[in-house]
Amino acid sequence: MKLGPLLALALALAAGGREAAAQASSGTSLEAFPVQGLAFGPMIPGVPESIPVTDGARRAEIVITGQGTADVTLVLPEALVSAAGARIPLRFGARDAAVARGSGAAVPVDPHQPIRVSLDGASGPVRILVGATALPAPGQVAGTYTTTLVLVVVNPGT
Repeated sequence: MKLGPLLALALALAAGGREAAAQASSGTSLEAFPVQGLAFGPMIPGVPESIPVTDGARRAEIVITGQGTADVTLVLPEALVSAAGARIPLRFGARDAAVARGSGAAVPVDPHQPIRVSLDGASGPVRILVGATALPAPGQVAGTYTTTLVLVVVNPGT
């Protein structure tokens, strides 16, 4: 899907896989792929559940490939939502995102701020890692909860 200088990607936090991809062109060649979504699993009512960016099995991960410079903004959801409309609030702290390149160490970043990444093709893809804390209420209704995280990638030269 061509979006010109703007690349927007939405992925379900509760569902992993490469079910969505987006591409941008305008002096850059970038693609973004969701690798996995946040996976909270069963939660205990009234007990917060945190997923750190270091938890490779449960964190969200988006891979950006190509060449060029991009400003990445995460549009963070406020809650997980069940099919019946029940909500579990989400909290994203200042260290609930990280940027990693190849097998290198992940560098923590604030998910509330734009993230500038440079891709040159030779250094490998950039991985955006996202964690969060779910805050189920004491009387939270059991069920499957999902939400959508939106990743916006903009070429700063446009």
